[in-house]
Formats: sequence, structure tokens, C-alpha cells
Amino acid sequence: MTNLNGDNTTAAVFIESANLRGCNAANYPYPGGDETLITYSIEKILPTHSYQLKVCERSTEGSMSGSCDNVLVKFTHLDYQLPNSTKQVLSVIKLGEW
Repeated sequence: MTNLNGDNTTAAVFIESANLRGCNAANYPYPGGDETLITYSIEKILPTHSYQLKVCERSTEGSMSGSCDNVLVKFTHLDYQLPNSTKQVLSVIKLGEW
């Protein structure tokens, strides 16, 4: 998401254990921000598990009321390599903007 000051924020979740199914928590769930000011909506469901999302951040100070980004994401299965095997994990990939 593009912040009000023009910087970009990328959300990521780091799995603490390779054998765990699912995610524990993000290291910084909302870096430099307040999660109560962030909203998202699914604007359009596309084929092949892709979605057009609108991600918005309200501002509590300054003259701007907030900003929004239009992000294109896709849910997909990827191979996660373990020392002696491979597991399929569900991943979200940012494909671009719309």
C-alpha cells in the first residue's frame, strides 16, 4: 500500500516453524501504522483465485482524509522445501495493481 507520505508498505507473515500449518503472527502486523485506520474490500473476484482488492488508510491528521490503493492478488499453492520432503503451502502473491 502506498502511504500518505508516498512510501510503500508491504505486509508479510513469517512462519516461525517449517512444520507448522498456518501462520503464527506477522513480525509487524501494521508497520508504522494503526490497524484501526486500515480497511480493505474485495472489489472483484476474478478467475483462477485472483482478486481485485481496495486497501485504504484513513488519516487522523493533516489535510488529507486518507488514501487507497487498488491491489491485484492471487491465492496459490507453492512447494515449501523441507530437508527431507516438500509440503504444499497456501500463499498470496501480489500480481500488481488495477
